[in-house]
Amino acid sequence: RRSALLPCACVRSPPMSGQLPPHWKTAQAADGKEYYFNEMTGETSWTIPAVEDALKVGAMVSESPTAASIDMDEGQGQRPREGGDTLGRSASLSNEPDLRMGGSSDASGPLASLHPHTPKLLMVLVASFVVMLEASIEYSHSPGIGGVLAYAVSVGTVSLGFVLILFAMAKVKPDAVTDTTVRMPRDAQLTVLQASAGFLFVWWGIGCGILTFHAPYQSTSNAFFACWVALFSSLIMCVDSFSNLQSAWKKYATAASDMTVQLMLVMLMASLILFLSSLDFANSGQGKWGIICGLFTAALTMIYYYLQSQHRLSLVGRKGMSALLFLLWAVGVGVLTFDYPFRITGNGFFACWTGAVASACFTYQVFFESQLQWRAHLTRSFSTSRTHMVSDIQPSRL
Repeated sequence: RRSALLPCACVRSPPMSGQLPPHWKTAQAADGKEYYFNEMTGETSWTIPAVEDALKVGAMVSESPTAASIDMDEGQGQRPREGGDTLGRSASLSNEPDLRMGGSSDASGPLASLHPHTPKLLMVLVASFVVMLEASIEYSHSPGIGGVLAYAVSVGTVSLGFVLILFAMAKVKPDAVTDTTVRMPRDAQLTVLQASAGFLFVWWGIGCGILTFHAPYQSTSNAFFACWVALFSSLIMCVDSFSNLQSAWKKYATAASDMTVQLMLVMLMASLILFLSSLDFANSGQGKWGIICGLFTAALTMIYYYLQSQHRLSLVGRKGMSALLFLLWAVGVGVLTFDYPFRITGNGFFACWTGAVASACFTYQVFFESQLQWRAHLTRSFSTSRTHMVSDIQPSRL
């Protein structure tokens, strides 16, 4: 058990005294929608709570000091229900705002206004420093190729400075982080954290695309991994900041609960990465094969998913398409990673092997109608527990 979250983005006094019951205040969610919360119990409501309900809750709190504690389901914070149910503990409505933007009752310290994004911002900060440092060192050693290296330095420097300014604002003026809004086209408004998450995601999306798919970090290095860490951290920040993205992510997680859908999504992502990685090598035969393989496997995966979702694919058709996908990925791995151009680890190398392994598991599932239990098999294979040791097996008596 732990105390309930107070998911407010910014708190202000009610317009007129007497409108709200005792201990109730108004707050504004990240998407601008107003709601009400009890500062003693953490209860939330979309509408003004009834005085009778509020007095009942107050009496419960006065009788038991632990009445304000709430059991949390897998760490999810409390959210108000539509219709003004002040005693509701959770809601799963797709149109509810992201109330975690303003932090929680257990968020304390000088960076409380950045909660719950502080860990992700720290990861972006470290990744930005790594990119800036490695690019600066390489630029000092190879000034002749300063174009792409200068861009890498600027990507890391701008991101580093941006995050440091955000930390300084949270330290010096935390109200500016929680209360300030940024006007967008069509009368839309974003909080500082929403605007920051969007900027970092766009900034690192472009930077990671250029630096790791083109130059200078096509092969694995400190800066290579730092670019991807910054991109994924900013992506998670966006998902946590926008309720629409949260709803889309929940739908994706629900669909991906099926192992077959997971494998198809992995193959689709690998196809896209392979296509982008092969563009710089389009003047060679192997590079052309990488482009064709990426496009063809992506198209085949989407066609398979569409036909399967419409129940228009027979068992023979599923086996044929899955076998063709595995054949394409197997040839792709053989040509691109053993010959050229992805013999060194990088985006193209990882995409080839990820697609090949996913297609092999996918084909196995289609042909044998069973899923591979990777985690269980790997645990048993590499476990040092005595129950799995071969030396513990007693020979049978004849």
